[in-house]
Amino acid sequence: MIFTAVFLDVYIAATDVPGFSWEQSNHPVDPTKLGRLVPDAREAFFLLTDKINEGEYSYIMTDWATWVAKVSKQQIIDFFKQLYGVNFMHPKYGYIAIRERKLKKQPDNDFLHIDIEEMSKLMQTIDTLDDKKTYALVAQEF
Repeated sequence: MIFTAVFLDVYIAATDVPGFSWEQSNHPVDPTKLGRLVPDAREAFFLLTDKINEGEYSYIMTDWATWVAKVSKQQIIDFFKQLYGVNFMHPKYGYIAIRERKLKKQPDNDFLHIDIEEMSKLMQTIDTLDDKKTYALVAQEF
């Protein structure tokens, strides 16, 4: 019996790297990851790819399973607000939240449990972003 594991990641990336272009090319370069991977990557991956498929974000593919969505800092904040909700507020990073909802795998659990330290690091990364620059949200399957 053969088992295949699929790993899903989402991360914020800088697009001002040599070789990266929003124009499709034969040899695209991935943008540079900023900070850490997004907590709860599976849900983030499906939300991001849904937004891409619905045309909310323009994107390019830099590999057979790497979607690079073109976003502003505000769109990044809005993405995480939608992903995590507004039930938990961190004292310094007001837009950190944990979304209250039923989990399919844990039906008796009302909260999406995410390491607060990981969330704080993600929000610190977002805080360093320039409001006037374009960034990428990258969904990657491997």
